[in-house]
Amino acid sequence: MDASEAAKLRQQLADITKKANDEEEKRRQAEAKLEDALRTPNPPPPPTATKTPKIAQPDKFNGERGAVAETFARQVGIYMTVNKHLFPTDTTRILFVSSYMTGPAGVWAAPFLDQAAVEPPTLTYAEFTAAFRGMFFDPEKKAKAEQALRALKQTGSVADYTHTFVQHASAAGWDIPTLLSQYRQGLKRDIQMALIVSRTAFTTINEVATLALELDTAMSGAEAGTAPAKQRIDPDAMYLLALNGRLSDSEKARMMREGLCFRCGAQGHISRNCPTKKGKGHRNARIAAMEDQIRQLVEGMAAIGRGGPADKGGKGRADSSKMEALRNEGCAFPECGGFVL
Repeated sequence: MDASEAAKLRQQLADITKKANDEEEKRRQAEAKLEDALRTPNPPPPPTATKTPKIAQPDKFNGERGAVAETFARQVGIYMTVNKHLFPTDTTRILFVSSYMTGPAGVWAAPFLDQAAVEPPTLTYAEFTAAFRGMFFDPEKKAKAEQALRALKQTGSVADYTHTFVQHASAAGWDIPTLLSQYRQGLKRDIQMALIVSRTAFTTINEVATLALELDTAMSGAEAGTAPAKQRIDPDAMYLLALNGRLSDSEKARMMREGLCFRCGAQGHISRNCPTKKGKGHRNARIAAMEDQIRQLVEGMAAIGRGGPADKGGKGRADSSKMEALRNEGCAFPECGGFVL
Protein backbone atom coordinates (compact mmCIF):
# COMPACT_ATOMS: atom_id res chain seq x y z
CA MET A 1 0.00 0.00 0.00
CA ASP A 2 1.49 3.32 -1.01
CA ALA A 3 1.33 6.52 0.97
CA SER A 4 -1.63 8.02 -0.98
CA GLU A 5 -3.89 5.00 -0.34
CA ALA A 6 -2.98 5.01 3.33
CA ALA A 7 -3.86 8.68 3.56
CA LYS A 8 -7.23 8.04 1.87
CA LEU A 9 -8.07 5.24 4.30
CA ARG A 10 -7.17 7.41 7.26
CA GLN A 11 -9.46 10.16 5.95
CA GLN A 12 -12.37 7.71 5.50
CA LEU A 13 -11.83 6.41 9.02
CA ALA A 14 -11.84 9.96 10.36
CA ASP A 15 -15.13 10.71 8.52
CA ILE A 16 -16.76 7.55 9.88
CA THR A 17 -15.60 8.38 13.39
CA LYS A 18 -16.98 11.92 13.11
CA LYS A 19 -20.39 10.65 11.95
CA ALA A 20 -20.48 8.17 14.78
CA ASN A 21 -19.65 10.90 17.26
CA ASP A 22 -22.36 13.16 15.77
CA GLU A 23 -24.98 10.40 16.02
CA GLU A 24 -23.97 9.71 19.61
CA GLU A 25 -24.35 13.39 20.46
CA LYS A 26 -27.81 13.51 18.89
CA ARG A 27 -28.79 10.40 20.84
CA ARG A 28 -27.65 11.97 24.13
CA GLN A 29 -29.58 15.16 23.36
CA ALA A 30 -32.74 13.18 22.59
CA GLU A 31 -32.43 11.21 25.83
CA ALA A 32 -31.92 14.43 27.79
CA LYS A 33 -35.07 15.96 26.28
CA LEU A 34 -37.04 12.83 27.10
CA GLU A 35 -35.89 12.92 30.72
CA ASP A 36 -36.86 16.60 31.00
CA ALA A 37 -40.27 15.86 29.56
CA LEU A 38 -40.83 13.01 32.01
CA ARG A 39 -39.82 15.16 34.99
CA THR A 40 -42.11 18.07 33.97
CA PRO A 41 -45.82 17.48 34.84
CA ASN A 42 -48.31 17.71 32.02
CA PRO A 43 -49.91 21.15 31.78
CA PRO A 44 -53.61 21.23 32.67
CA PRO A 45 -55.93 21.05 29.68
CA PRO A 46 -57.39 24.35 28.55
CA PRO A 47 -60.70 25.10 30.27
CA THR A 48 -63.74 23.95 28.36
CA ALA A 49 -65.95 26.82 27.40
CA THR A 50 -69.38 26.61 29.03
CA LYS A 51 -72.09 26.80 26.45
CA THR A 52 -74.92 29.11 27.37
CA PRO A 53 -78.36 28.78 25.82
CA LYS A 54 -79.00 30.96 22.83
CA ILE A 55 -81.44 33.67 23.81
CA ALA A 56 -83.20 35.80 21.24
CA GLN A 57 -82.50 39.50 21.39
CA PRO A 58 -85.30 41.76 22.65
CA ASP A 59 -87.90 43.08 20.24
CA LYS A 60 -87.86 46.74 19.38
CA PHE A 61 -89.92 48.86 21.76
CA ASN A 62 -91.77 51.91 20.46
CA GLY A 63 -93.21 53.15 23.73
CA GLU A 64 -96.52 51.28 23.97
CA ARG A 65 -97.52 51.21 27.62
CA GLY A 66 -98.80 48.32 29.67
CA ALA A 67 -98.33 44.69 28.68
CA VAL A 68 -96.06 45.47 25.71
CA ALA A 69 -93.67 47.44 27.93
CA GLU A 70 -93.63 44.65 30.50
CA THR A 71 -92.87 42.08 27.81
CA PHE A 72 -89.97 44.20 26.55
CA ALA A 73 -88.63 44.54 30.10
CA ARG A 74 -88.83 40.78 30.60
CA GLN A 75 -87.01 40.09 27.32
CA VAL A 76 -84.25 42.52 28.24
CA GLY A 77 -83.93 40.98 31.70
CA ILE A 78 -83.60 37.45 30.34
CA TYR A 79 -81.05 38.43 27.69
CA MET A 80 -78.87 40.39 30.10
CA THR A 81 -79.00 37.65 32.72
CA VAL A 82 -77.77 35.00 30.28
CA ASN A 83 -75.10 37.32 28.81
CA LYS A 84 -73.80 39.01 31.96
CA HIS A 85 -70.27 39.18 30.58
CA LEU A 86 -71.44 41.61 27.89
CA PHE A 87 -72.72 44.16 30.40
CA PRO A 88 -70.03 44.84 33.02
CA THR A 89 -71.20 48.38 33.88
CA ASP A 90 -74.41 50.33 34.33
CA THR A 91 -73.54 52.38 31.27
CA THR A 92 -73.35 49.32 29.01
CA ARG A 93 -76.71 48.14 30.33
CA ILE A 94 -78.39 51.49 29.72
CA LEU A 95 -76.90 51.78 26.24
CA PHE A 96 -78.06 48.26 25.37
CA VAL A 97 -81.65 48.83 26.49
CA SER A 98 -81.83 52.24 24.82
CA SER A 99 -80.59 50.82 21.51
CA TYR A 100 -83.83 48.81 21.24
CA MET A 101 -86.09 51.77 21.99
CA THR A 102 -87.54 53.45 18.91
CA GLY A 103 -90.07 56.16 18.16
CA PRO A 104 -91.47 57.90 21.25
CA ALA A 105 -89.55 55.50 23.49
CA GLY A 106 -86.27 56.48 21.82
CA VAL A 107 -87.05 60.16 22.31
CA TRP A 108 -87.81 59.48 25.97
CA ALA A 109 -84.50 57.63 26.43
CA ALA A 110 -82.28 60.32 24.85
CA PRO A 111 -81.70 62.41 28.02
CA PHE A 112 -80.81 59.28 29.96
CA LEU A 113 -78.18 58.39 27.36
CA ASP A 114 -76.50 61.74 27.90
CA GLN A 115 -76.32 61.12 31.65
CA ALA A 116 -74.97 57.60 31.18
CA ALA A 117 -72.30 58.60 28.64
CA VAL A 118 -70.46 61.22 30.74
CA GLU A 119 -67.43 60.36 32.87
CA PRO A 120 -68.14 59.57 35.58
CA PRO A 121 -71.74 58.55 34.77
CA THR A 122 -74.44 60.47 36.62
CA LEU A 123 -77.12 57.80 36.14
CA THR A 124 -77.33 54.27 37.53
CA TYR A 125 -79.10 51.37 35.88
CA ALA A 126 -81.47 51.10 38.84
CA GLU A 127 -82.51 54.73 38.37
CA PHE A 128 -83.02 54.16 34.65
CA THR A 129 -85.22 51.10 35.15
CA ALA A 130 -87.26 52.85 37.84
CA ALA A 131 -87.93 55.70 35.43
CA PHE A 132 -88.85 53.21 32.70
CA ARG A 133 -91.38 51.44 34.91
CA GLY A 134 -92.89 54.71 36.02
CA MET A 135 -93.27 55.87 32.43
CA PHE A 136 -94.40 52.75 30.58
CA PHE A 137 -95.86 50.29 33.09
CA ASP A 138 -99.60 50.39 33.84
CA PRO A 139 -99.98 52.35 37.11
CA GLU A 140 -103.43 50.83 37.66
CA LYS A 141 -102.28 47.24 37.20
CA LYS A 142 -102.10 46.46 40.91
CA ALA A 143 -105.52 47.93 41.64
CA LYS A 144 -107.05 46.13 38.66
CA ALA A 145 -105.48 42.85 39.73
CA GLU A 146 -106.80 43.22 43.28
CA GLN A 147 -110.29 43.94 41.98
CA ALA A 148 -110.14 40.97 39.62
CA LEU A 149 -109.03 38.62 42.41
CA ARG A 150 -111.89 39.67 44.66
CA ALA A 151 -114.42 39.14 41.87
CA LEU A 152 -112.98 35.88 40.53
CA LYS A 153 -115.11 32.76 41.01
CA GLN A 154 -114.62 29.24 39.72
CA THR A 155 -117.13 28.55 36.96
CA GLY A 156 -115.27 25.82 35.10
CA SER A 157 -112.42 23.54 36.09
CA VAL A 158 -110.01 24.18 38.94
CA ALA A 159 -107.16 24.40 36.43
CA ASP A 160 -108.86 27.21 34.50
CA TYR A 161 -109.68 29.04 37.72
CA THR A 162 -106.10 28.66 38.99
CA HIS A 163 -104.60 29.87 35.72
CA THR A 164 -106.62 33.08 35.88
CA PHE A 165 -105.98 33.50 39.60
CA VAL A 166 -102.19 33.34 39.41
CA GLN A 167 -102.10 35.82 36.53
CA HIS A 168 -103.75 38.43 38.75
CA ALA A 169 -101.95 37.33 41.92
CA SER A 170 -98.55 38.20 40.51
CA ALA A 171 -99.62 41.79 39.88
CA ALA A 172 -101.59 42.20 43.11
CA GLY A 173 -98.56 41.62 45.31
CA TRP A 174 -100.56 40.26 48.26
CA ASP A 175 -98.92 38.18 50.96
CA ILE A 176 -99.34 34.41 50.86
CA PRO A 177 -101.95 34.04 53.67
CA THR A 178 -104.19 36.61 51.97
CA LEU A 179 -103.80 34.90 48.60
CA LEU A 180 -104.55 31.49 50.10
CA SER A 181 -107.73 32.79 51.70
CA GLN A 182 -108.88 34.52 48.51
CA TYR A 183 -108.10 31.47 46.38
CA ARG A 184 -110.18 29.17 48.56
CA GLN A 185 -113.09 31.62 48.67
CA GLY A 186 -113.30 31.65 44.89
CA LEU A 187 -113.51 27.87 44.50
CA LYS A 188 -116.79 26.04 43.99
CA ARG A 189 -118.58 25.11 47.19
CA ASP A 190 -117.92 21.37 47.00
CA ILE A 191 -114.16 21.93 46.50
CA GLN A 192 -114.11 24.37 49.43
CA MET A 193 -115.80 21.82 51.68
CA ALA A 194 -113.46 19.04 50.59
CA LEU A 195 -110.46 21.23 51.43
CA ILE A 196 -111.93 21.96 54.87
CA VAL A 197 -112.57 18.31 55.65
CA SER A 198 -109.10 17.31 54.40
CA ARG A 199 -107.61 19.34 57.28
CA THR A 200 -104.53 20.14 55.21
CA ALA A 201 -102.38 23.16 56.07
CA PHE A 202 -101.15 25.04 53.00
CA THR A 203 -98.17 27.37 52.75
CA THR A 204 -98.21 28.16 49.01
CA ILE A 205 -100.75 28.64 46.23
CA ASN A 206 -99.19 25.72 44.40
CA GLU A 207 -99.98 23.35 47.29
CA VAL A 208 -103.65 24.27 47.64
CA ALA A 209 -104.12 24.39 43.85
CA THR A 210 -102.65 20.91 43.45
CA LEU A 211 -105.01 19.38 45.99
CA ALA A 212 -107.99 21.34 44.62
CA LEU A 213 -107.28 20.02 41.12
CA GLU A 214 -107.01 16.45 42.37
CA LEU A 215 -110.25 16.77 44.33
CA ASP A 216 -111.96 18.26 41.27
CA THR A 217 -110.75 15.38 39.11
CA ALA A 218 -111.85 12.74 41.60
CA MET A 219 -115.27 14.31 42.17
CA SER A 220 -115.88 14.62 38.44
CA GLY A 221 -115.10 10.93 38.10
CA ALA A 222 -117.39 10.09 41.02
CA GLU A 223 -120.28 12.02 39.44
CA ALA A 224 -119.77 10.06 36.22
CA GLY A 225 -119.82 6.78 38.16
CA THR A 226 -116.27 5.88 37.17
CA ALA A 227 -114.42 6.24 40.48
CA PRO A 228 -113.89 3.33 42.87
CA ALA A 229 -116.62 3.05 45.52
CA LYS A 230 -114.29 3.93 48.38
CA GLN A 231 -113.33 7.18 46.63
CA ARG A 232 -116.85 8.34 45.75
CA ILE A 233 -117.86 11.46 47.59
CA ASP A 234 -121.16 13.30 47.75
CA PRO A 235 -120.09 16.97 47.69
CA ASP A 236 -123.51 18.21 48.87
CA ALA A 237 -123.50 15.79 51.80
CA MET A 238 -120.10 17.14 52.83
CA TYR A 239 -121.43 20.66 52.54
CA LEU A 240 -124.46 19.90 54.73
CA LEU A 241 -122.33 18.17 57.32
CA ALA A 242 -119.70 20.90 57.36
CA LEU A 243 -121.96 23.96 57.46
CA ASN A 244 -125.44 22.58 58.18
CA GLY A 245 -126.61 25.19 55.66
CA ARG A 246 -130.03 25.66 54.05
CA LEU A 247 -130.86 24.10 50.69
CA SER A 248 -132.09 26.06 47.70
CA ASP A 249 -135.18 24.93 45.81
CA SER A 250 -133.06 23.61 42.95
CA GLU A 251 -130.91 21.62 45.36
CA LYS A 252 -133.98 20.15 47.03
CA ALA A 253 -135.41 19.15 43.64
CA ARG A 254 -132.19 17.47 42.63
CA MET A 255 -131.87 15.61 45.92
CA MET A 256 -135.49 14.45 45.69
CA ARG A 257 -134.85 13.06 42.21
CA GLU A 258 -131.79 11.22 43.47
CA GLY A 259 -133.47 10.00 46.66
CA LEU A 260 -131.13 11.88 48.98
CA CYS A 261 -131.86 12.97 52.51
CA PHE A 262 -132.13 16.77 52.94
CA ARG A 263 -130.40 16.50 56.32
CA CYS A 264 -127.36 14.27 55.82
CA GLY A 265 -127.23 13.79 52.03
CA ALA A 266 -127.37 9.99 52.24
CA GLN A 267 -129.75 7.70 50.33
CA GLY A 268 -132.36 5.32 51.76
CA HIS A 269 -134.39 7.64 53.98
CA ILE A 270 -135.96 11.10 54.16
CA SER A 271 -135.02 13.93 56.48
CA ARG A 272 -137.70 13.31 59.13
CA ASN A 273 -136.43 9.74 59.52
CA CYS A 274 -132.75 10.73 59.32
CA PRO A 275 -130.70 8.75 61.84
CA THR A 276 -128.70 11.87 62.63
CA LYS A 277 -131.73 13.18 64.54
CA LYS A 278 -131.33 10.45 67.15
CA GLY A 279 -128.32 12.07 68.72
CA LYS A 280 -124.96 13.66 68.18
CA GLY A 281 -123.27 10.27 68.23
CA HIS A 282 -124.76 9.32 64.88
CA ARG A 283 -123.91 12.71 63.44
CA ASN A 284 -120.32 12.54 64.65
CA ALA A 285 -119.98 9.03 63.28
CA ARG A 286 -121.26 10.25 59.92
CA ILE A 287 -118.82 13.14 59.90
CA ALA A 288 -115.97 10.84 60.89
CA ALA A 289 -116.89 8.52 58.05
CA MET A 290 -116.88 11.41 55.58
CA GLU A 291 -113.52 12.59 56.87
CA ASP A 292 -112.17 9.09 56.42
CA GLN A 293 -113.41 9.13 52.83
CA ILE A 294 -111.61 12.41 52.25
CA ARG A 295 -108.38 11.02 53.70
CA GLN A 296 -108.65 7.98 51.46
CA LEU A 297 -109.26 10.28 48.53
CA VAL A 298 -106.23 12.44 49.27
CA GLU A 299 -104.03 9.37 49.64
CA GLY A 300 -105.23 8.04 46.30
CA MET A 301 -104.93 11.31 44.41
CA ALA A 302 -101.57 10.53 42.85
CA ALA A 303 -102.90 7.40 41.17
CA ILE A 304 -106.02 9.17 39.94
CA GLY A 305 -103.99 12.10 38.60
CA ARG A 306 -101.83 9.66 36.61
CA GLY A 307 -104.81 8.32 34.73
CA GLY A 308 -106.69 6.08 37.19
CA PRO A 309 -110.37 5.13 36.86
CA ALA A 310 -111.61 8.64 37.50
CA ASP A 311 -109.58 9.87 34.55
CA LYS A 312 -111.24 7.80 31.82
CA GLY A 313 -113.08 10.75 30.36
CA GLY A 314 -109.88 12.66 29.70
CA LYS A 315 -110.78 15.57 31.98
CA GLY A 316 -108.24 14.58 34.61
CA ARG A 317 -105.47 14.35 32.03
CA ALA A 318 -106.38 17.73 30.53
CA ASP A 319 -106.56 19.46 33.91
CA SER A 320 -103.33 17.81 35.05
CA SER A 321 -101.61 19.13 31.93
CA LYS A 322 -102.90 22.61 32.69
CA MET A 323 -101.68 22.43 36.25
CA GLU A 324 -98.29 21.17 35.08
CA ALA A 325 -98.08 24.21 32.80
CA LEU A 326 -98.93 26.42 35.76
CA ARG A 327 -96.20 24.82 37.86
CA ASN A 328 -93.69 25.50 35.08
CA GLU A 329 -94.55 29.20 34.91
CA GLY A 330 -91.75 30.17 37.19
CA CYS A 331 -92.79 33.83 37.40
CA ALA A 332 -96.55 33.23 37.79
CA PHE A 333 -96.83 32.60 41.53
CA PRO A 334 -96.06 35.62 43.75
CA GLU A 335 -93.76 33.53 45.91
CA CYS A 336 -91.53 32.86 42.86
CA GLY A 337 -88.75 35.11 41.59
CA GLY A 338 -88.96 36.61 38.12
CA PHE A 339 -86.99 38.40 35.42
CA VAL A 340 -87.44 42.15 35.55
CA LEU A 341 -85.91 44.99 33.66
